[in-house]
Amino acid sequence: MPTVTLTGVVDEHGHLVVDVPPEIPPGPVEVVIRPVKNGDAEQPTQPVTREWVRAKLIAAGLLDPDARYAPDDARPLSSEERARIGHALAAGRPVTELVDEEREERF
Repeated sequence: MPTVTLTGVVDEHGHLVVDVPPEIPPGPVEVVIRPVKNGDAEQPTQPVTREWVRAKLIAAGLLDPDARYAPDDARPLSSEERARIGHALAAGRPVTELVDEEREERF
């Protein structure tokens, strides 16, 4: 199998966080650590905003440039709707159950 180069982050606790592509089979691997020099990593030259991230994803081919943020008929949530959703999520139930219940209410 060819060598795969991945980029990761080591946090303040010394844990390496990295995503492995699905084509890597389960089993032992060899990990080589090479710290990134200050000039090697692309640093944002502006605040990280939704638009900045969207442009980066489009440039990387990971997002359709014609993708919209929301449907044309989308509307902001009311305070009551936000509270209802917040309480439902805080209950600790799986989100899939909440989605199923929400969909059942519409039929």
